[in-house]
Amino acid sequence: MANFKSIETNIHSVFASAAWLATGIKTYPENFKGKPNGEFIRFSVVFSRDGLNIGNGTMIVDIFTVVNTSIARALEIVDIIETFFSGKTIGLASESTQFLFGSFQTSGADSADPGLFRSKYSLPFTHTGAL
Repeated sequence: MANFKSIETNIHSVFASAAWLATGIKTYPENFKGKPNGEFIRFSVVFSRDGLNIGNGTMIVDIFTVVNTSIARALEIVDIIETFFSGKTIGLASESTQFLFGSFQTSGADSADPGLFRSKYSLPFTHTGAL
């Protein structure tokens, strides 16, 4: 039986994979406490429930790039994220998370660190399996 933890586990498994680590993009979950240096991403998962068998939601990725490196670097990171998630299904056949295609927006200089530029990439998903 699936639960919200299954969805989160599926997402974490991608970010913990050797292929993702090879990208060199520092990646942290939303509840990470600390101050990463330089460029990094931080992800969170917003869950919703639609009946007993389908869980929908959105993975939100905050992208932090060094100010004055242009928006191009943030878009390169989005392209990398898309190769791992967009249109992909992760998990078991009986219980899987399928990612759709996302949206990108810029937020400007980060309020906590004006040396970083913040962008956001939101990627909706559907989870099949009993919640």
